[in-house]
Amino acid sequence: MANLPTTKEVLGEHLYSVIEPLQPNYADKLTGMLLELGNNEVLQLLQYSDLLKKRVNAAMEVLQLEEYQNKDQLGEELYAKVEEIEPAFCSKITGMLLEMDDKAISHLLHSQEALESAIYKAKLALSKEHSGMTEHINHHHDDDSMSAQTVHHHGDREKLGELLYNTIVLEYPEHAAMVTGMLLELSQSDLEELLNNNDILQTKVKIAIDVIEKEHNSR
Repeated sequence: MANLPTTKEVLGEHLYSVIEPLQPNYADKLTGMLLELGNNEVLQLLQYSDLLKKRVNAAMEVLQLEEYQNKDQLGEELYAKVEEIEPAFCSKITGMLLEMDDKAISHLLHSQEALESAIYKAKLALSKEHSGMTEHINHHHDDDSMSAQTVHHHGDREKLGELLYNTIVLEYPEHAAMVTGMLLELSQSDLEELLNNNDILQTKVKIAIDVIEKEHNSR
């Protein structure tokens, strides 16, 4: 038992040396937290970098949660990150994401992929609030005939939405999610027509974007 403190101290030094490059500002705290897992677990962390990163990320989320005093502080940091990705609707989207629990919000703040996914889903949800805008789109229906070689897209509306989004995001990344949500209010046959006729698709997209921008400017 007399050698245990020395052993733990040595393990702590080694653990600190591998944590410091990952989280230099929190290396001391993280080392202390992970040492509490026990010597055997620490030895595993020193041997397997993937396991180490997983434990460090989990510990970082705990540390961040302890540092956030209330939802307002979480909201400020989340707003800043959302604004970088989706400036046009950052206030509404931030408000929606703040309905999540603190642990989930902390995860968004530490995972760009998770944050972008959450923003995408929030924008699709927001688009439903603008379902009335679809009337403006339908009033501008293009009478061009469909292509002779029509490609039939079977499956549910989610699949059609993915196909639409992947097409729209190439030219209109800032509005892709919102426009896709608006266009999904159309019938399945109309959606299939959009996917087979780029001219009609471009017309609908431009009308949708015009409606979105007018709605945003009127606030």
